[in-house]
Amino acid sequence: MSECAFPDLKEASVEGFDAFQRKIKELVGADPNARIFIMFTGNPESDKGSWCPDCRELEALLLKVLPIVKPAGTLLRVLVGHRPEWKSPDSPFRTDQKLRLTSIPTLLEWGTVRRLSDHDVESQANVEMFFRVDH
Repeated sequence: MSECAFPDLKEASVEGFDAFQRKIKELVGADPNARIFIMFTGNPESDKGSWCPDCRELEALLLKVLPIVKPAGTLLRVLVGHRPEWKSPDSPFRTDQKLRLTSIPTLLEWGTVRRLSDHDVESQANVEMFFRVDH
């Protein structure tokens, strides 16, 4: 886990479903009341970043939003795989009963029903509200 430019927000990244499950268990075990923000994104395919253009746009938007809202908790970036892995209907990110992801990027706050996906993540106002609203 790394420290980022915001003293109250830690950042971490994991790749794959099993690593995601282990990291969530670790984070919840360390502090069950801490806020855990999760960004599901496509794996990088070049020095330009994720193969998913919408995911790259959300990363850029986060660089604008995080200094404004200064959230506390953990931001966990989860790499869901390369395009063929993600597009498979058998992707565990799609089939897991707690996640049921249908698109990336998706932002969700663990332990809540709060989630942004599809066109909702394109709006700076939506993303700001996502990080501001407490449980």
